[in-house]
Amino acid sequence: MAQAASVLAAASHGSIPPDQVIFGTTRRMKELRDNIEKLARTNIPVLIRGESGTGKEVIAKAIHNRSPLRAAPFLKVVCSAIGGTSLKDDLFGVAKAGSFGGESVETGAERQATRGTLFLDEIGDLSKALQAKLLQLLQDGRFSPTDGGTIEGVDARMISATSRNLEEAMKVGDFRTDLFYRINVASVDLPPLRERKEDIPTLVQYFLERCATNADGTVRSISPELLRSFEQFSWPGNIRELENAVQRFVALGSESELLATLGEPATPVHATSGRGKVSLKQITKEASRELEREIILRVLAENGGNRRKTAKVLNISYRALLYKLKEAAVAGARIPDKIGKS
Repeated sequence: MAQAASVLAAASHGSIPPDQVIFGTTRRMKELRDNIEKLARTNIPVLIRGESGTGKEVIAKAIHNRSPLRAAPFLKVVCSAIGGTSLKDDLFGVAKAGSFGGESVETGAERQATRGTLFLDEIGDLSKALQAKLLQLLQDGRFSPTDGGTIEGVDARMISATSRNLEEAMKVGDFRTDLFYRINVASVDLPPLRERKEDIPTLVQYFLERCATNADGTVRSISPELLRSFEQFSWPGNIRELENAVQRFVALGSESELLATLGEPATPVHATSGRGKVSLKQITKEASRELEREIILRVLAENGGNRRKTAKVLNISYRALLYKLKEAAVAGARIPDKIGKS
């Protein structure tokens, strides 16, 4: 893939990509960057919202790195990965009996993040009990370690993130309304990758270069055809899924195998005006058939029309491939001519 300049070379020694990779070129992301610049100068709680894989942690770090707190710790707690008492201990510390009747406190993340930033990832997965304790902390900046102990005060910037619809969670009683308004003083909404396709080439180049630094230093390139395919897919896993796809390509070196594992096209094969009855099952079936046909024809073309090689790459029988090609021809698809023995 042709790229005028390296995007990895522009990165600092920090733990996040350079701005041109994070924010890209779309108007929506440029507006988001402007908002982050303003929020970084404040100390108010920020809620970052977006689908899984859109880069919420990267945005949280971007806010921290632009803030007066950038020299202080940035601590992340994944609320969905730890539950119950463990999360309470991790967040708030635990008080234990010390020698000679004294008391010791194992420091929690809140305490460690004093004068820094505490990032609560997937805050929508917090238990109701911990939501109440977090609300107490946000209201007066004070908390008591679990299992008793002295009331402690903290001074940490709070940034939260969620892929859940917290408004819906509040309606069914899964998330406290008062906590929602505490963490949502300012909100950052990250668009999914399918709404910022212009940024896919830059992201792909960045991931290719980063993979090279982890291997032999050689930066692989992808064909314009594969890049166009990247831009045509919806990427339900967003930037994380795109990164995984690039890593798979670097590891396997096969564009045809990567194409065979990609998800559904970005645009539905059949549009509907919403009038009359629509068979979702039938639409899904037809979309799957057309996606399969597209992959088969692409792999066949890459193998010079050689059907036996194509069947082997796709891991299907030669007879099954001939049947599918016959179906494709009936549907009006152009079948690549054979080159050499098939």
